[in-house]
Amino acid sequence: MRTHEQRPDHGTTVSTGAGRPHPALNLLGQAGNRAVAGALSGASVSQPIQRVLAAQREPNVLGPVAVDTTATDQEGNQIRIDGGHEHLTALPASAGHVVFSGGPKPEALPANPIAAFTALRSRCVAIRDEQLATAESLRGDMKYWFAKVYHFVTKHELDAIDSGVYRYPLMKMQEVIAFHATYHQNLEAWRAGRQDEVEGNWQAAFKAAESYNDGSWIRTQAHEIGNALLPSMQAHIRFDLPRAIAAMYEQHYAGLPNVTLADFHEDYDRMGPVFDQATADLRPEIQQTATLGSYDPMSWGWLQDAGMPALFDIPMERDHSWEKAATIVSGHQRGVHTQDGMQSRLEGYSAAAHPFSGSDDFDVDGTKVSDYNWNNQPR
Repeated sequence: MRTHEQRPDHGTTVSTGAGRPHPALNLLGQAGNRAVAGALSGASVSQPIQRVLAAQREPNVLGPVAVDTTATDQEGNQIRIDGGHEHLTALPASAGHVVFSGGPKPEALPANPIAAFTALRSRCVAIRDEQLATAESLRGDMKYWFAKVYHFVTKHELDAIDSGVYRYPLMKMQEVIAFHATYHQNLEAWRAGRQDEVEGNWQAAFKAAESYNDGSWIRTQAHEIGNALLPSMQAHIRFDLPRAIAAMYEQHYAGLPNVTLADFHEDYDRMGPVFDQATADLRPEIQQTATLGSYDPMSWGWLQDAGMPALFDIPMERDHSWEKAATIVSGHQRGVHTQDGMQSRLEGYSAAAHPFSGSDDFDVDGTKVSDYNWNNQPR
C-alpha cells in the first residue's frame, strides 16, 4: 500500500452540540493538540509554538539553524513539533482513562493525549445522541432506516473505543466527527429544500430512499426497506468514508516522523463487529415493520442473511474505500488537487486494481457519481 504525507488542512470543525463549536476541539487544527488541555484548564499553552516561530524568524545568514522543538505538555509528557504537529516522544507513563490496544507509536499521539481524548469523546457522545434524535425525526420517511443504523454504528464504535479495541482511538473519533459533519450537512440541506447544496452521492441516496415512501404493490416491505437503505450505505462507504480518512490523516498525522496512513489500517479492519452489532440492533425493528399485519416472505432476516451480501459486500467495499483513501493521500502528495484530476486518478486505480469487483466503485443506486469533491472534507 503506498501512502504519503500531505500538507493541506482538510479537517473538521466540530461542536459540543448542534451548531456550537467546542473551543478545545477547534484548537486541534490550529495551535495544535497541546492547546486542548490549556483550553480546558484556562492555562496558557502557546509558549512552545511561540518559541519555535520566534526561532524561525531569526536572521539566518550561515545556513540552517537547529531549532529546539522539545517541550513538556501539561500532562507531563515530553513532546516535539514536527510537520506542524505536536506529538509525544515516548508513550505516556499514565494514559488515565484512555485505553489503547497494543503499543501505539508515540509519534502518532498528540500532546496532552488524555485531554484530547476527553474532548473528542465528549463530541462523539453528543453526535451519537444527535443521530438518534435525527432518526426519530425521520420516522415515516424511508430515510429513517439509514439514519437509525448510522446511530447504532456510532454507538458501538464508542463502545469499542471505551473497551480498548483500537490502537489509535483518537483517530477513530476524529473520523466519527468527520463522517457526521458530511452526513449532517447534506441531510439538513436536503430537508431544507436546498438540493443544489447536496453532494451528488447523497442526492442519489436521498432520492432513492424517498422513492419508496409511498410503498409498492410489487415489492414486499422488507425489500423496500433494503432498497431504501442500500443507496445511503453506498453513498457513505464508497464516498464519504475514504475522503474522511484521508482528510483526518492529512490534518492530524501527515508529516509526523515514523507515521504513515498504513499505521491506521489495522484499526480500520477491526471495525467488523461494530457493523454486525449495529445490524443486529436494527434487525428486530425492521423485522417487526416488515411483517406488521401480514406475512412477508422476503423478511429482513432472509434479506440480511442471503440477499444483502450479494447486493453489497461490505468487507470488500470497505477494502476498496481504504485504497481510495490511500490514493487520495498519495494524489495530494503528487500535487493532484482538482476534482477532475482526483476523480480520474481514483477511477484509473480502481479499473487497474479491481477490473471486475470495482465496476460499481463510484455508483449510488446504479448512477455514477463523477462530481464528488474528494479534496475537501466538510467542516
